[in-house]
Amino acid sequence: MNSITLVYDVTRKGNMTQRKRLTVALDDSATRIVTVWPVSPLILALYIGLLGYRHQRGKRSPGEAALGLRLHGPGRRFYLREALKLAPFVIGAVVELLLLPLQTANLAGTVAVMDRVAAAIAGSFAPFLIIPLALILAMGWWYDWFWLRWRGRARYDRICDMEMRRA
Repeated sequence: MNSITLVYDVTRKGNMTQRKRLTVALDDSATRIVTVWPVSPLILALYIGLLGYRHQRGKRSPGEAALGLRLHGPGRRFYLREALKLAPFVIGAVVELLLLPLQTANLAGTVAVMDRVAAAIAGSFAPFLIIPLALILAMGWWYDWFWLRWRGRARYDRICDMEMRRA
């Protein structure tokens, strides 16, 4: 088995040298060996299907049962509600599926690109601060800041014309 290693940060303190590196395993044809396949789309589809089915049959999810809530609304929208409720995670799973071909792409000759990416990452902490903050704000907007300002229904409930009530 071959591998390509990119050292993107070398720090020297006295007699000690510390290197930060990125190593990717390659097979004989210089194709990346993918050891982890994305299962989150399958898990999300099963979860959405299971919760939609339970709501359609008049049953409650474990969280709703613990809080004494029941979902009310027009029929046949239970699956849509569950998909909308998990929309940020569904979008992430779709992006993960779309990026899968890039993960298995041929890496021969990409050392220069990896070098530039590692230099950009090592040179700035902005992506590590801005991207998570933007994601937190987007998810807060989608989930309607329900923990700060509750208006009876979450955004996805209003889209599907559904409502949670005390059982």
